[in-house]
Amino acid sequence: MTGKALDYSQARPPLGKVKANGYSCVYRYVCSDTAEAGLPGKRLTPTERDQILNAGLDIGLHGEDNAGAAQSGYARGKQQGQQWADYASSVLHAPRGMTIVAAIDYDTSGTYPPIVADYLHGVTDGLAGEYKTGVYGSIYVVDAALAEKTAVHGVQTVAWSHGKVSSWAHLYQHGGSEFQGTDYNDILHTPHGSWLQTLGGDMPLTDAEIQAVADRVWAKTVNNGSAGAADGVAGRRLSYIDERVAGLSSQISQQAHDTQDDIAALAAQVTELARAVAAIPTGGPVSFDMTGTLTPKPTP
Repeated sequence: MTGKALDYSQARPPLGKVKANGYSCVYRYVCSDTAEAGLPGKRLTPTERDQILNAGLDIGLHGEDNAGAAQSGYARGKQQGQQWADYASSVLHAPRGMTIVAAIDYDTSGTYPPIVADYLHGVTDGLAGEYKTGVYGSIYVVDAALAEKTAVHGVQTVAWSHGKVSSWAHLYQHGGSEFQGTDYNDILHTPHGSWLQTLGGDMPLTDAEIQAVADRVWAKTVNNGSAGAADGVAGRRLSYIDERVAGLSSQISQQAHDTQDDIAALAAQVTELARAVAAIPTGGPVSFDMTGTLTPKPTP
């Protein structure tokens, strides 16, 4: 085990205490408007996103509309993947390349049904390369999906797993934690596709992400007259851009320094060549004697 994560839908545990109790990551949900209307508060909002990040906690994303959605196969998976990706990108500004964990939230009776595989393929196509596909479910679902690479990260639930713990899973969900309405998870393997882990990688920012950061900086530091750097996720994205720019500037400076060194070395060679040319006797043709030195031929 490398750490602890908390997951919840409508609960709102005190984030300071969550951090103090040793949790490093909070898993929240993306879902459709219909699912959010049926269970208000299930879906992560931008305000809550900032609260979690500002508390020093990482964020993971579960994708779920209803528990048995996977039984509807590919078309349902693609529809949900598109909805989740749109919300994660346009509303949450979640970093491109992080994982959205698709929930297989029912008992598959110790199997990995073909309909579940079809559903996950649909989710992947719906995410359209902007986000990666993870899977939540029993050990049978998680092991099979990761083994066939239908999903890249797995969250195994204690439910329907008959006391077994996957060696493939990245998180293991035990059930209720010390915070009411939440579930406790062991983090078994990292990275597991979370928000800050993705930002820490060498992944280029999209134009939309850069614009989102600029919009947030304007809103928080210019438009409202406040001073200082932007806070929340915008500040984190801006810091990431600054780091990338600083790294590029360093590379350019090093290249310029190397170029100057090359020019100086070439100038030294030219100077040496000029000296050698100047030393050549001008009294007429030359010949070698047995000593190996140049001697002028006598002028007839």
